[in-house]
Amino acid sequence: MGSSPCFHFSIDDVFESLFDAQDKGISLWDQPLFKFLAELHEAYDLNVDLYLFLEGQIEGKVRRLEELSDRFLAEFSQAPWIRLGPHALDYEHAPYQQTEPEQRETFLRTYAQIDRLGGKGSRSKWVRLHYFSEAYDSAETLRAEGVEGLFLTDKDAVSYHLPDDLKKKLEAKGEVDHLGLKLIRSHTRLETLIQTHPSPDALKAELDRFIQKYGYLVLFTHEIDLKQPEVRDLARACFDHLLDHEMISL
Repeated sequence: MGSSPCFHFSIDDVFESLFDAQDKGISLWDQPLFKFLAELHEAYDLNVDLYLFLEGQIEGKVRRLEELSDRFLAEFSQAPWIRLGPHALDYEHAPYQQTEPEQRETFLRTYAQIDRLGGKGSRSKWVRLHYFSEAYDSAETLRAEGVEGLFLTDKDAVSYHLPDDLKKKLEAKGEVDHLGLKLIRSHTRLETLIQTHPSPDALKAELDRFIQKYGYLVLFTHEIDLKQPEVRDLARACFDHLLDHEMISL
C-alpha cells in the first residue's frame, strides 16, 4: 500500500465529536478528540483518516452531517493531515445491509458533506466501511469518488465475500486487487491490543509481527474508544515504537 517502512492509522464511527464542537461553539482543536489528534500530529507527524457516519442519534435526537456548520472548512483546510471518508449511513445500517442504489445514495451524500466541511482535497483514498462491508456492488461509485482501496477485517475471517483464491492471497500478502480496488487487511485495533498485549514488550512484539510479515502496519480504533485514557496512552506507546523504527505515517 506504500513504500516500506510505513503505517496507516484511522478511526471508525466518527460522528459525535463533530457535533460536540458545533453544539458547544468551540474550535475543533478545543474538542477532546481533535485536540488529541493534533497533539499526536505534532509529536509524530501523524496522518489520520476519519471514517464518518452520515447520520446518528445524539441524546435521543437524530442528527445529520448536513447540519454541521461550514465554519469547519477553515479548520480542516489548515489540517491536511486529516482525511475524511464514508463509513455508513448510521450505526444500525452498514453498507452490506443496503442495496446498491442505497449504498450509492449514502456515499454521494457523505462525499457532498466531506467536500463542504473539509474541501475536496480532504477525501481519503483508502476507506473502511462499517462492519468491514465489502460493498463491491458500489466499486464503480467508490472509484469515481477517488477511492483506491478498501480496508477489510482484522478478524480471522479475512474476507466475507471474496472468492477463495483471492481470500488466500489476501491472507498471505495482506492485499489483493479486485474490481479496480485494492483490498487491504486491517491488522489490529488499539482496543484489542490493550486486552491481548498489555505489557510494553508484548505490544512491541505484536506490532513487529505485522511489520515483518507485510512490510507495513494498518492500525485503527473507534471514536468511542479514544475517549478512554488507557486507549490514548496505548496509541502513544504504539507511535513511540513506530517512530523508533523510523516508520512513515501514510
